[in-house]
Amino acid sequence: MTPLASHPPTRVRVVDSHTSGAPTRVVIDAAFLAACDLGLGSVAARRDVFRERYDRLRRALLSDPRGSEAMVGVLLLPPSDPHCSLGAFYLNTVGYLDMCGHATLGLAVSLGTLGRIAVGTFQLETPAGRVAVTWHGGNEASFENISPQRTARGLSLACADGRVLTGDIATAGLWFFFTRDHGERVAPEQIPQLTARAWAIRRALKLRGLTGTRGQEIDHIVLLAPPEDPANARRAFV
Repeated sequence: MTPLASHPPTRVRVVDSHTSGAPTRVVIDAAFLAACDLGLGSVAARRDVFRERYDRLRRALLSDPRGSEAMVGVLLLPPSDPHCSLGAFYLNTVGYLDMCGHATLGLAVSLGTLGRIAVGTFQLETPAGRVAVTWHGGNEASFENISPQRTARGLSLACADGRVLTGDIATAGLWFFFTRDHGERVAPEQIPQLTARAWAIRRALKLRGLTGTRGQEIDHIVLLAPPEDPANARRAFV
């Protein structure tokens, strides 16, 4: 593993936030990034260099006792895209993400609170592509994501327990498998059964060698059901 370009910092400055309970940790420490030799490529390319050379820092930043299993980290970088004001890539306790919605909202509010951005919209270069992010002031933010893409439709998938289901694979930065015929009732009291079904689907996808277009793991399983409230389009467990 490549050593840090300079002495590794013993303290790293971060800002923690949460978006409806989903935690984000933004690294705002220039010395930390300066100690990592990531080169001059795109944000996606520099993310890949970080993964290859400095992955131990991901674990140190986000794992217990300093972090938690649900936490997503954001590392800010100068953009390579001339249309963007900032660049960022996302990481968690398992690996790396091309895009993360809740972390993007946390990033915008954190930067706004620190006075690093003004109220308004800026373009953010992410590994998934260009994302338009708006800080509305205070704790309000929104973003316009990359266009979603469905890469497989009506895919038949056999789980280890013998259940065969049909679903679609799609992405908007993260990779999802959507299915309706999972055989489970989508309700809070069914969370253990829903979780078990989602894990069975993930294992079946991996066994089939099904991934994103660049080998990304399909790690978001969406179990769909009819809505209880007719005002809603559907009910889902992710």
